Amino acid sequence: MARFFPIFGDRRRRRIGLLGGSFNPAHDGHVHISREAMKRLGLDEVWWLVSPQNPLKPRRGMAQLSERLATARAKATPEHILAGDLESRLGTTRTAKVVRALAQRYPRISFVWLMGADNLEQFPRWWHWTQIFRTVRVAVLDRSPYAYPALAGAAATRFRARRTKATRAIFNSDVPRWSYLAIRRHGASGTAIRQVKTMTINRQETTITTSTTAADPKIAEDLEKKVTAILTSLDDDKGRDIMQFDLAGKTAMADRMIVATGTSTRQVAAMAEHLVKKLKSLGLYVRSEGQKQGDWVLVDSGDVVVHLFRPEVRAFYDIERLWAGANAKPIAPKPVVTTPAAPEPAAIPTPAVEEGKPAAKLKALPKAKTKPKPKAKPKAKPKLMPKAKTKKKAKAKAKPMLKTKAKPKAKAKAKAKAKKAPAKKAASPKRKTAKRKTAKAKRK
Repeated sequence: MARFFPIFGDRRRRRIGLLGGSFNPAHDGHVHISREAMKRLGLDEVWWLVSPQNPLKPRRGMAQLSERLATARAKATPEHILAGDLESRLGTTRTAKVVRALAQRYPRISFVWLMGADNLEQFPRWWHWTQIFRTVRVAVLDRSPYAYPALAGAAATRFRARRTKATRAIFNSDVPRWSYLAIRRHGASGTAIRQVKTMTINRQETTITTSTTAADPKIAEDLEKKVTAILTSLDDDKGRDIMQFDLAGKTAMADRMIVATGTSTRQVAAMAEHLVKKLKSLGLYVRSEGQKQGDWVLVDSGDVVVHLFRPEVRAFYDIERLWAGANAKPIAPKPVVTTPAAPEPAAIPTPAVEEGKPAAKLKALPKAKTKPKPKAKPKAKPKLMPKAKTKKKAKAKAKPMLKTKAKPKAKAKAKAKAKKAPAKKAASPKRKTAKRKTAKAKRK
């Protein structure tokens, strides 16, 4: 570890980004995302951890570790990007063990694990993936077309509350903490980083020429069977504009690449689903990405890569132009087999008629004897039941309605006036006695 990565004192605080991968091979896309992460997160350095073997990738087509490490060091800039084989020195390919060892070795350094959006989507398949989130911070870099499925995946949903929208705020709190970086896409990785076909060794560009089909005829035969099965599946699903590219000797990514178009997202997703099922039924290891959206689906079966597009997406990315040097072979659709129509019945010859003679009458065919239909019996009329005698109901005399005496209006007006009029004062007792005396005097 000390040979390739600097030994910092315990008093030194730094921010280091960790970019792990197979680097088969290292290319300009890796340099681009490393520099973007340094600029957006304020990192001091980025360490490339070249893995001996990715457990989720097949060994076939993988270059030797020494070759991949040499290309990574040739691409890396010594002042900001360092490349090393830390995993092989620790004797493990598990990222959880590697980040834990680095955190223990450099306790004063704030590490950030850098990865693409495609890795975030399959992150739950990693060994102890939750431990990685709880050991170091994680920064996910945008990569088309995996952004939407990655953000809707299990890992992003599990740690949704620990996501920070501000990029540099990832260091303001303890782990787990992660962020999604919408960086400017590189020309080589805008479509797929795996399609980069050139690399630099000692600042000289060379071409990868690692083809296994030419060396082993059995492998070539298996490859042709796989290609035939893929083309048959795409043709059965009504795929359009099917193109086949021969990549043997041009890249270590694959030996063949097949591109097809579907009319809608539903057809593209159905084509990918049927293709994956067919390849798995043949006992092959298959991976697919972008199947939920249906705009661009990538089906990877190892030595054959299949790209399924909608027409607009295919015209936008123009993947045929990227592989113009490969031998492109358009695949014609299978001819439609039509059943021949039944021959028409021969016309009955009519006897020739001479001029001035009437045409001979054709004898009418005897009519087939048919049994006379039995006459239907007349339906019997249903007997009506006699009406029951009912007593005449006496008409009930209507009782006269009781007349209610209406109150006269005069009384109502008097009561209203009485209510409005002020109450009279009661007569005093002295006055009452005077009135009585006068009344007695009159009587006498």
